[in-house]
Amino acid sequence: MTVTIELTQALQIEALRSNGLTNDEILYKLKRHQLEAFTKKVANLEFDTLLEAYNENTTIFEQVLRVGYEAKTMTVDAAIALLGYLFSAKEGDHFVVADDRIQIIRLSDKQRATFNAILPASWKESMLQAN
Repeated sequence: MTVTIELTQALQIEALRSNGLTNDEILYKLKRHQLEAFTKKVANLEFDTLLEAYNENTTIFEQVLRVGYEAKTMTVDAAIALLGYLFSAKEGDHFVVADDRIQIIRLSDKQRATFNAILPASWKESMLQAN
């Protein structure tokens, strides 16, 4: 069963991962409420909602990190940010945005599958253009 999380939490998790933190490091720092370690890595985000999700159910939160998740909602800007965090993808090289839709032009099948797994089903149907 896929766990559904808030879009802000998805962005926070992937920002931390893209800045070198492992799942175990994220869990360790959340357990000890060391949010300042996160803001040192990613200065433009706040991590209070991530800590709240962790405190609400640590087992589910660990599943989110280790197994995967789906975002409850998505925006074009958030999808662009996730592509950057997940794969260092750049607009024009790996994807294009036209008419408020994202068209993937250069990602591996594995990368596409990873990205698609995060997207809400309704968003995939209406905002992600097949290539």
